[in-house]
Amino acid sequence: IESAMFWEETEKITIHIQLTEIYEYESFLENGYLKVNLYKPSDKYDRIVVLDEVGKEGLPPSVQTLLHDITELVQVKLEENGVRVYHLEDQGEILGDAKKLELIEQLEANMYLGMGLYMSVDNPGDFGTVTMCDTSYFRPYISNVTLADILQKEIVTAVQGKAGGVIESEENPVLKNLKIPATIVYPGHASNKQEYSYMEQPSYQEKIATAVWNGVSKAYEMIEAQ
Repeated sequence: IESAMFWEETEKITIHIQLTEIYEYESFLENGYLKVNLYKPSDKYDRIVVLDEVGKEGLPPSVQTLLHDITELVQVKLEENGVRVYHLEDQGEILGDAKKLELIEQLEANMYLGMGLYMSVDNPGDFGTVTMCDTSYFRPYISNVTLADILQKEIVTAVQGKAGGVIESEENPVLKNLKIPATIVYPGHASNKQEYSYMEQPSYQEKIATAVWNGVSKAYEMIEAQ
């Protein structure tokens, strides 16, 4: 605990505790005392996924909102199926790569999913689902390429779209430095007017989120089989 304070409000007391790391907690009243138990996330959850909205700062405001809506729907879908999700967007600040890596390590996450939307200025007609990963780290039970391929196939099948391929990441520090399965998913091209209009539809977003869950589920089955 870094610091703690409380203040009285109408018919309630608010307690603010600043921790040095991220913890899960449980609070309860016992014999007139408020007790708060802190837990490392990995002590409570077997499946921990970090969600990250990638490249958001360079997108138009409307596309930023669309990306956020899709990512939040993915979070809901994963949590409905028992996955503990930490959405880096919810940390209340713009996080640099070093801070992201620090938080992922603290959380002891076992999967990283970046969510992005492609904006192709030179080729606005491009469309389809693309995934990106780093291939420099060898992992026998499931490679980043395998994870990226699974997620791409699930989304393409769900939306009956086009597979844009798995792209090797050469300059993404987060992907390069993670030792857990990690990929960035671009479910569509926001620069393509037709595909953008599809992604605005709630039913289409639901298909994307369900497909991501199906891919994550298959990936965890491979991990847990080892």
